[in-house]
Amino acid sequence: MVLTNWLRQSEIVTLAVYRLNGVSAPVDTEDVAIEANRLAPGMFSWRKYKDQINLELVRVNLSDAKKKSHQLLTGSGNEGWRLTKKGLQWAQQADTKHEGGGEASAVVRLPLSPGERKRLERERKRLQTTSAWRNWRNGGNVPSLAESKEVFRIDSYTIGAMQETKITRLVDMFSDEPEMLVFFDVVEKVIKEDEDEHE
Repeated sequence: MVLTNWLRQSEIVTLAVYRLNGVSAPVDTEDVAIEANRLAPGMFSWRKYKDQINLELVRVNLSDAKKKSHQLLTGSGNEGWRLTKKGLQWAQQADTKHEGGGEASAVVRLPLSPGERKRLERERKRLQTTSAWRNWRNGGNVPSLAESKEVFRIDSYTIGAMQETKITRLVDMFSDEPEMLVFFDVVEKVIKEDEDEHE
């Protein structure tokens, strides 16, 4: 399946950020350009010089993917680009849809290194000792705002893109654990509802 047949340019650059691990660390615009060109050859080329990648076209589409209407990415040309939680979920689905499509097929999750495995287990233990997890797991109780913020380690200084990054990192870390993902959705909803009330 050719990506250009079913994805827009803003979606191609989002998929490129995903493939370049834009959950863990910000990705540079130039790296996105190279990966986007690999995923969809010619889609980001100059009109007259087809062998050249139009960096401005890539940048415009990265900005488009960041807009409120899409909310797939966060960041900028200076600080780099990261996936939002919505962007991560979209990219995982898009990548699965394209699975088996040749060189640009699905990202294969490499086995965790001993350090990554230790970090995952430490984070799981931390989460399972929170009152939010215990109350939700034992009685299906919706956590309070304070309990919800504790899950994602959000304080009054953690706002906007930083808050989105913390949520997305945790969702990605436990992306193979459905129960954790359901829990994260419940907790995130509590935080978002509070934000909506104070807008």
